[in-house]
Amino acid sequence: MASPIARVVSRAPVATCGTDAGYQRHRADGEPACPDCCAAHAAVNASRRARLAPEHPLQYRAALDGREPAEALTTADRARLVAELVARGWDVQRIAAHTRQTTYTTARIRDRLVAAGVTTPNLEERTA
Repeated sequence: MASPIARVVSRAPVATCGTDAGYQRHRADGEPACPDCCAAHAAVNASRRARLAPEHPLQYRAALDGREPAEALTTADRARLVAELVARGWDVQRIAAHTRQTTYTTARIRDRLVAAGVTTPNLEERTA
């Protein structure tokens, strides 16, 4: 005799067209994405790029060029600045001098970025 409690089988929802998930489904199936999915995917990418852009681009650019101290930036922009300079291959001492921060602050920001998987430490510093 069957149990009175029905067994519920959960299935992954099917990605519908007009969403980023729908775009990913088209790509996974090896077919060209429909225009609605392309538009949704473009909107998601634009949103991601907007989140990655500096909050104060003029101050950020000045700090990147070395004309302004990093302390004039927001916390997120300061982390973005350190990540960009680490990606260029700069060591902690050079970044600290360029951004007018202490080496302790610069290393702390860099270590937090490394722990989050945003960037990797320079090879020279790992061996030193």
